[in-house]
Amino acid sequence: ARGLIDHKQPSTTMAGPALKVVVDEPTGSGDGSGQTMYMLHGWPDGVHLWQQQVVHFASQGFTVVRVWLPNYDGDVVSKWGYEFGPIVEAVARHVVEFQAARGRAGEKAVFMCHDWGCAFTYLLDKAHPEVVKSIVAFDIGGHVKPTAYGILLTLWYQWSLALAFLLANVVPFVGRPIGDFVTRWFARFFHAPDPAGPRVCSALNYPYYYMWKQKIVGGSGGMAPLAKGYRPSCPLFFFYGMRKPFMFHSDKWLKMLDDREECGHKGMECGHWIMRSASRSVTINSTIDAWFKSLKA
Repeated sequence: ARGLIDHKQPSTTMAGPALKVVVDEPTGSGDGSGQTMYMLHGWPDGVHLWQQQVVHFASQGFTVVRVWLPNYDGDVVSKWGYEFGPIVEAVARHVVEFQAARGRAGEKAVFMCHDWGCAFTYLLDKAHPEVVKSIVAFDIGGHVKPTAYGILLTLWYQWSLALAFLLANVVPFVGRPIGDFVTRWFARFFHAPDPAGPRVCSALNYPYYYMWKQKIVGGSGGMAPLAKGYRPSCPLFFFYGMRKPFMFHSDKWLKMLDDREECGHKGMECGHWIMRSASRSVTINSTIDAWFKSLKA
């Protein structure tokens, strides 16, 4: 499509994998003119997840950069994937160099994120607040207090995906087909937008593997920086689906947002993939527009 550019970021000025991104140029002018918006997806999705938001925010003047998480575009560049830190550094590097290349050196970017994209964005904000202007997060909060049922369901699916990833990498011949089957089964079970696509495979599951590896083995990697919760250094708006077996956020998280004038939240009558509906996206996009305007007031 016109205005879309697929490319790898070649720089090695910071640690981390090269990123594949899609750049959507502005198609109009508005509150986003001269600004850059990064979009980070989660499991088992891709940059297609954001299509309803891309059309809208490009028309508002934003330059939109949709980031592919490594291995998620169908090209498995590393069978062991990447730990959280290198990906966070890669995104920070990309923002710095992309902004400089566009004549915006030193300017922060707006971030929009969903699922694992939220975890990476929160880690980025903690490590590199100098590149994050504001955050629009979908369905994964910075503090979680699950119910007993939620804990059991979380352990079931996350350990299954982590073990599918491990099995695919260590068991010859049959490990990968079994790991891929398990991954696609869970994608269907959770009604992911593209559960059986050819790029959906066990190689996508590395965030679960490295998160639980850190929790069990210990150390400072994985999600350790968020272990005690996350407080954004910048304005943050949080959307969450209310029709789910359990929530990926706590009342404490919502209260923290309520207590900060520059933050906000909105529950939607839907599941985890909030932005997949065109009609919901109209509400989502108009809510974000109003929030952006309030930040300028």
